[in-house]
Amino acid sequence: MPRVDPLLLRRAFVAIALAVLLPLAWLGSLDNLAREHVEAGLKRALVTFATARLANAVISVLQETSVAISPMGVGVTTMPGQALDPLNDVIEQFSTLMLVASVSLGAQLVLINVGGLAAVSSVLTLVMLSWAWFAWRREAVAPRWLARALVIVLFARFAVPVAAVGSEAIFRITMSHQYAEAQGQVQATSDLIARSAPPPESAQARPEGRIERLERWFSERKRDLQVNFAELKDRAENAIRHIVTLMALFVVQTILLPIAFLWLAYRIFGATLRLR
Repeated sequence: MPRVDPLLLRRAFVAIALAVLLPLAWLGSLDNLAREHVEAGLKRALVTFATARLANAVISVLQETSVAISPMGVGVTTMPGQALDPLNDVIEQFSTLMLVASVSLGAQLVLINVGGLAAVSSVLTLVMLSWAWFAWRREAVAPRWLARALVIVLFARFAVPVAAVGSEAIFRITMSHQYAEAQGQVQATSDLIARSAPPPESAQARPEGRIERLERWFSERKRDLQVNFAELKDRAENAIRHIVTLMALFVVQTILLPIAFLWLAYRIFGATLRLR
């Protein structure tokens, strides 16, 4: 077989790199796709965060209610505050994690927008053309600092969009079904808890103290109260498992996968330019 000239291979690589990377940098198609994926993830995170906060607020009301009516002798033996306290602790931690996930996704949006600035693309173009000039010539060797500068600029321009697209793709392929199931279970539990809470005080109703209002509400519902609270306890125990699943999914998607893709992008850019 005839021996291929290494210079021809190098020039072909340079031509392909310029033809692929410069249009991606200036046209912004990768940025738009990444922005769309990050916004979808941010929407999921905010919806889940809102669900958790609502459940936390309603559970807090039920816990206060149980303390207020215990001396009244209504006949409730399984108090919602006791049954839902473990769930409330998990939900509080979950809410904090979802806030961190939302901030992570918001930071990705900011970095995508910053990387898509014309100034960044201009610097990338200048550095790539300078590196290509050295790589195209037979005897010339690009200075090491120039190759390192190219890796840094490529990383700043493309790493976050690639990480965002890759993370969302893995989520949709491998984790979307688990997310939908867990989110549905948590939402159902939150709705059940909300239906079990006493109604808020009405400004139009006759003046009535808090204890009297709660006593009247319990007297109207005491026939199915025990069954409802038993169901609440079972659903709460089941919801904890699904909340832990959601926590794991969001940690993987918003923290672990982006870090893995950023590291991989740096290694690929460096290896391509023969950097160690």
